[in-house]
Amino acid sequence: MNDVYEGPYPTEIKLHQRTQVLELKYGDGAAFMLPAEYLRVYSPDDDGEVDFHLGRVPTGKEQIAITSITPVGNRAIRLDFDDGHQTGPFSWGALYELGERRPELWPHYLKRLEKKGYQRRIDASGGRLKLLYFAKLVERVGRGGEEVDLPRSITDVGELLAWLRERGGAWALYLADDQVKVTVNRAFARPDTPLADGDEVAIVPSHPR
Repeated sequence: MNDVYEGPYPTEIKLHQRTQVLELKYGDGAAFMLPAEYLRVYSPDDDGEVDFHLGRVPTGKEQIAITSITPVGNRAIRLDFDDGHQTGPFSWGALYELGERRPELWPHYLKRLEKKGYQRRIDASGGRLKLLYFAKLVERVGRGGEEVDLPRSITDVGELLAWLRERGGAWALYLADDQVKVTVNRAFARPDTPLADGDEVAIVPSHPR
């Protein structure tokens, strides 16, 4: 791991115990929500190097939990997981890259599992949301609202929409990112807006007609 780091430093590191998501806020305004499974899969070796290509992809990490976070000087942290795995140091730069590249790296992990023939076992323990649908969505999806239990890997609005699109049919067609606007607790949200247990999420067509 490079001893000289000139990038942004985290101003806040918080582990959400229930959802097992590590929240990081950086001095440049960036904020990331990184699930324990994601961090376990892309954990660095003893030298702090991350294998972003996943030459060896671990399986059975859907319910992994972080048991401890240990500072490594003022430039990294070490994570311990409840499967006994102890990572090499997660440098501030590595964590930042994992946050920025999550939209690319998470699907890569899922594809590697699929290629390996492994079926993920998802536990719906990421919280319960109240979903409201408006305008033409009510007719298209056949309901005005519902309550859903989320897999704990779903942590933000973009991932919620992607998860709903997996239902197929009208869900896939009319819940595309460019087809809807979303509010969380009546405030307009972005794809990276985090979700929490008990949130009210409204999904409105961008083009009502």
